[in-house]
Amino acid sequence: MFQFGDFELDCARFQLSRKGRALRIERKPMELLMLLVTRRAQLVTRAEIAEKLWPKDVFVDTDHGINTAVRKLRQLLKDDADIPVYIQTVTRMGYRFIAPVESDCEVQTAHRSEQTEPIAHANSSPEALVPKPAAAPVSVPKPSARWGWISAMGLLSVFGALFAGRLHRTDFTPMRITHSLQLTSDGREKFPMVATDGVRVYFAEVVNGHWALSAVPVAGGEPVALPLPFADAQLLSISPDRSDE
Repeated sequence: MFQFGDFELDCARFQLSRKGRALRIERKPMELLMLLVTRRAQLVTRAEIAEKLWPKDVFVDTDHGINTAVRKLRQLLKDDADIPVYIQTVTRMGYRFIAPVESDCEVQTAHRSEQTEPIAHANSSPEALVPKPAAAPVSVPKPSARWGWISAMGLLSVFGALFAGRLHRTDFTPMRITHSLQLTSDGREKFPMVATDGVRVYFAEVVNGHWALSAVPVAGGEPVALPLPFADAQLLSISPDRSDE
């Protein structure tokens, strides 16, 4: 849990709130905010951001993705790029979270330190120097029960190691490209992320200066733009039942 300004970032619940009200935030901007806040006051390079936010086996335009995530974060935080309060841009390098941040660990530590009993000094009252009685002894499980638990945990560890070794020894045939098929020929810029429901291939492309979602038959043809309620969109995935993008 982190607090900065009027905002509260709950990493465990993947939630950003302002004055107690949860805000709607997309996944990539949220992951970027968590990375910057946990590395507060440090320079986080664009290469580090790309490595943390996108898997190595996913081919995306990370520069465009980072710029979009930063822009959406600044809109949400109402932060000005020219006079930043939260996110500072280091030209051609990366970003730095510059606002003061307080974590729940720091708050709890300070609270515990205030409640710590003071140490008795020589000028303290005589009662303070009298040693307190020792705490009652804690019951210890019988050796037989304790060794039973140890044996059970040992067996579980052995089975886990055998299962992991079996998975590790499994041979996987590496994938290779056997042929390719050109699906479109309109010359428009495409975002390097596609998804398919088996009938059509979905992707994002630039139409009239905006990123729009389009679909084309798997055999190729003329792309058809999908109706959207907003100007720009990016395709991230398709639902498991292949009914939603």
